[in-house]
Amino acid sequence: MILATHAIIGGAIGKFFPNDPILAFTLGFASHFVADAIPHWHYPLFSAKIDRNDPMKNDMLINKWFIVDLFNIGVDCLLGIIVAVVFLHPQAAIDSSLISILAGALGAVVPDALQFVFWKLPDRVLRALQRFHLWIHSKTDIDAYHLSGIAMQAAIAALAIMLANAFVH
Repeated sequence: MILATHAIIGGAIGKFFPNDPILAFTLGFASHFVADAIPHWHYPLFSAKIDRNDPMKNDMLINKWFIVDLFNIGVDCLLGIIVAVVFLHPQAAIDSSLISILAGALGAVVPDALQFVFWKLPDRVLRALQRFHLWIHSKTDIDAYHLSGIAMQAAIAALAIMLANAFVH
């Protein structure tokens, strides 16, 4: 999943726990792995170094493309957080509900950030998390199907928003 979709799912989860941002963050974090188990599309990362024989050796190179990737990742993440806030917390007040939505969204994107940390500073805890992340991640590659991949993620994000808004007022 792209980060925007993860953030929207996590934000929707956070809406269910308006007074418990720690639980919202934790469940948002867990939702990342559930969402990654669904076949989904990814946009390309130009600085990615993929090891087809051993995905634990994948990396993101700090090269001329890294800034482009960092910008795209940042826009992706920020867009998801903005959409989550606009559609899940339309009032202008800063309250516990907004904090929980933001906590859920943040929790949902953290696992991908931790992958980058693992690539640069591998340790035992991150190694176990990365193994789990790779294990649960869908093995179905639909990256060549840009339009349907984007549409599917938009539909998943819309469903998450609709469900949260339908069940939490």
